Amino acid sequence: MRVLVGASLLVLLVGCRSPALEELLAEPPLRALRPLSGGRHGAFLEDASRPRPRSRVALAEGTRVRWLEGAPPAEPQRAGEWVYGHEPAGVVRWRLAGDALTDRELVVARPEVRQVCAGAEGDLVVASCPRGVLAAQGGVAREVWRGDALAIALDEARDAVWIAAAAPLPTIDLVGLADGRVLLRTPLPTELEVPSLQIVVSGPNVALYDPSGAVEETLFVWPEAGLALARGAFAQDGPRGHHDPLADPPLLCPPARAVAGERVSLATWRGEDEQDVRARRGPSGRVAPFPEGGFLLLREGAGEFEVVGLSGDPARPWATRRPLPTPPLREVQALCWDADGVTLVSAAGLDRLTPRSARRVDNPIGRLEGRGALRTALLVVRAGIETAGALVINVVASALALPVGLLATPIVGRPALIAASALLWFPWTYTFGLDPF
Repeated sequence: MRVLVGASLLVLLVGCRSPALEELLAEPPLRALRPLSGGRHGAFLEDASRPRPRSRVALAEGTRVRWLEGAPPAEPQRAGEWVYGHEPAGVVRWRLAGDALTDRELVVARPEVRQVCAGAEGDLVVASCPRGVLAAQGGVAREVWRGDALAIALDEARDAVWIAAAAPLPTIDLVGLADGRVLLRTPLPTELEVPSLQIVVSGPNVALYDPSGAVEETLFVWPEAGLALARGAFAQDGPRGHHDPLADPPLLCPPARAVAGERVSLATWRGEDEQDVRARRGPSGRVAPFPEGGFLLLREGAGEFEVVGLSGDPARPWATRRPLPTPPLREVQALCWDADGVTLVSAAGLDRLTPRSARRVDNPIGRLEGRGALRTALLVVRAGIETAGALVINVVASALALPVGLLATPIVGRPALIAASALLWFPWTYTFGLDPF
């Protein structure tokens, strides 16, 4: 019986420090989470400290970060209770049930999907492919636009989709989902003709920017005001572009000049040559929707952010600078937003920005959920087992130390007695966290 108890205790002690348990209990810092995607109602991040396919995925939403069970698709985005993305087979979605991704479903069977945009409730999805843009609802997919799309964004309020096209024409088209009609067309500047182009919809307005390009080249489009303007032109007193609502399709042109064929450049708003503008490009940044149809503009390495919108005068857009609640951000891993504000996910933590406040979320990694209760229970059990094991080892060592020392003293001399005293003193002091010296 004693042998069985001793063997069981030894197994438990070894198991408490096993790699599998250490991996389960480990909570990586935010800097170890690699961004997968960001967007409305959440940003997805992957635990880069664990090799695939055993890597875990965290979902940052609002002021918390939680673990998810299951592997999401490429560029996942949350839409209601669903998580959409794309795989080689086409557009797929998972049901977000608590902290688990379940019920995988193939929504659109079309290979080579480039980008997916889902509606707020997850019942409508739009996907861009090499030769066009598809819309799927109720299990039925149809083509709404044909061409080469650089980026897309769903505009549910207008029942339309914004498409930045490289071909057949370099334009920014607002295309109706019901009939495929172009509701508004804006020329796409050469500064934004890049594969990494992003389209951000905020209420009735839209912004287009290149995450790796200069943030001053972000193009803001306010259709109801008939205004399309780059961020760098806000302070300019020059032209505000041209709006022709009677054209077919209706045109909304930013202040730009033709550079080659059908292409235009934003260099005009500075009155400089395009090469000179690119040589003095400012820092890159990120753009996110902000409440009331505005936008949040964040420059890389800056200690402040901007809120961009329209004032009472539709020809006078404004940009208000506000300080961040943290030191200058060197790298923002992802952005996510909701109706109340924007959350910045960086290696330093989460920053919550709303129209009324800008604050740091204290210890967001401590709010990792999903395995929280299991992790706490295992930590308590492991601590108890290790303490019990240490006490048993100390008792056995103490019981053997004095007899062995007394028997060895006539043979070895005083060193044997000193060694026996050490066996009695050191284990107990280390067990209870005392300084043996």
